[in-house]
Amino acid sequence: MDKKQKICLTGPPKSGKTTLLKLAKNKGFQTFSCDDVAHQIKAGDKSVVKSIEAKYTQKKVYKNRGKKPTFGVKTADFLHEMEQFLHPLIQGKLRQWIEENSNEKRLLVEVPLVFEVQWQNMFDEIWFVDLMDSDREKRNHPSDKWPEELKTAILNRHLPTDQKKKLSDRVITTREQFLKLLLNDL
Repeated sequence: MDKKQKICLTGPPKSGKTTLLKLAKNKGFQTFSCDDVAHQIKAGDKSVVKSIEAKYTQKKVYKNRGKKPTFGVKTADFLHEMEQFLHPLIQGKLRQWIEENSNEKRLLVEVPLVFEVQWQNMFDEIWFVDLMDSDREKRNHPSDKWPEELKTAILNRHLPTDQKKKLSDRVITTREQFLKLLLNDL
């Protein structure tokens, strides 16, 4: 295969996208994680993130202690507003990264919501990741610490798995399959 490829890894939380992205990076491929970039953006521009979070944070009063602790109730509205802020910034950084790495034979990009945000045309192939290994439940994921309402909102943001699989060029179920495809014709 002489053609340069931009490959997108997509799938639901804990499907193995990050695992495969790290594996590719360890094999010398250039990789890009939209989740990592989102965390970097949020860390760098705390004022916008804090204003969005403040809008969706509720306060509870514990009368017996006289304290007013705050806790975040992040809802679908919160998620939508955060995405409206983050997605254009992430896409800009992704386009810049693709341009900077245009000399590479294969670029691997993790985009959990590639179809939902309509970025599929940025890639030559989309690989749906659904690793069928025994480590799935052991994988750490930021969502492990999220309130149930936010987990539900995020999962509802994803297209159904069957639909995403049909839209994808390949379904990756093992690391071996991934490596074989990744290293094919190099």
